[in-house]
Amino acid sequence: EAGEPYCLLGHSHGGSVIAHMLAQAQYRKRTLGNLQSWITVGTPFIHARRRALLFSRLKTPGIAALMILVYLTLMWAAFSVSSIYLAFVAGDGLKNPTFDGLVLVLAPLFIAALYLVLWRSQPHKLRTMNPRSGAARAEAFSDRWLGLWHCDDEVINGGRVLKDVKFAPFRPEFASPLFAFTSLLLIPVILWFAASAELYEVLSKRIAVWDEIFTASDDPDIFKTFARDSLAIVCLPAIGIFEMLRGIGIAPTKSAIGNNFVIGTVLAAGAAIGFLCIWLLAMLLHRIVLESSSLISRVLSNFLNRLTRQQVIALGYGSDSKGESAIGAYPYPDWIAREVPSLPPALEAEITRSSDEAASKALSRLRQALSTLDLGEGKEAGDLLTRHVTWSELVHTNYFRVPQMRKLIAFAISQQQGFRPTEEFRRDPEFALVEIWFRHVSSAPA
Repeated sequence: EAGEPYCLLGHSHGGSVIAHMLAQAQYRKRTLGNLQSWITVGTPFIHARRRALLFSRLKTPGIAALMILVYLTLMWAAFSVSSIYLAFVAGDGLKNPTFDGLVLVLAPLFIAALYLVLWRSQPHKLRTMNPRSGAARAEAFSDRWLGLWHCDDEVINGGRVLKDVKFAPFRPEFASPLFAFTSLLLIPVILWFAASAELYEVLSKRIAVWDEIFTASDDPDIFKTFARDSLAIVCLPAIGIFEMLRGIGIAPTKSAIGNNFVIGTVLAAGAAIGFLCIWLLAMLLHRIVLESSSLISRVLSNFLNRLTRQQVIALGYGSDSKGESAIGAYPYPDWIAREVPSLPPALEAEITRSSDEAASKALSRLRQALSTLDLGEGKEAGDLLTRHVTWSELVHTNYFRVPQMRKLIAFAISQQQGFRPTEEFRRDPEFALVEIWFRHVSSAPA
């Protein structure tokens, strides 16, 4: 507001905040002429794409209006097809030319206007996510950007590889045992349905031919009835054997012992054959269930793994904005889309050395703390990290603790219009070195 030149400096996602602000400024046609430079340090710029469907980019009121819009569009399409068919194919003409013509012409205009309102009601950020806005933003602000980052920055490198990590916690056969277990229930279910076919009455009539005193019990006990019907299913082949005996002329005799022997033999043979048939049927059903469950498990595995990967990526990138999906993290904004060199090797080595030294001290402090830690005190265990880790142990959080890095940033600011290095800074023994480093990271001519 005062018209003074200024620079912006953002570390980590502080740089993302600056980039987001610049996107909003460009969308509002503000060039920020007094902004001399915006510097990002260790910023993992999240690259995202707008979700294709407008439905996924709207909030509840907009979604409700979109549902009505879809219905109106379908209704107009059906009306148009019907009107055109009657007028030009069937030759009946339009019954109400004025009304029909207005609907055919004005309805698309209303639908388009409503869609435009809905498009405008999506989150403001999403309206800036298009190639034309990105090109205009790059033209306005890319020349004023200086990106500083370490090639071993844990957050930037983690963001780079996260999108390529294959998350597959669900193996293709993970659901097979569960579905295969259901085959244990198939045979009992099939036998239960077969038991309602009154096969026991049919079998008892065949047995009564050989045993005059045998009668089918009419005991109403549900459990006994179920047991008898189930036994009849197992001994079902015995009915065929009794019919075969009658067909070859073997009939009951006056000897009760002989007749009972025949009944026992036939029932035993029928039960053996019946059990064999049920066993073969059970194997077939189990094999069918196994193959089916394997196919279902693979489909579910692919779906759940894809869903899990999307959620892990969303958590890793912080991609929780309405209507957009993260596709990667890089050391440059997606609207600049150009690689920038990392810090000079000598400066990177100094930051790494400082981080390693801090990590070594932290490890020693943690080891001493663990030796006296009372595991019964949850609070002491929970405060262990906060009390013994300074966060200098990571490259990502150690940039500003290295004097040479601070000097490089100071030199970068001093080169902007409205700023200059102090005489004390000019006399610094490393002033010439940081100037060389600045030319390296800014790709500026010497």
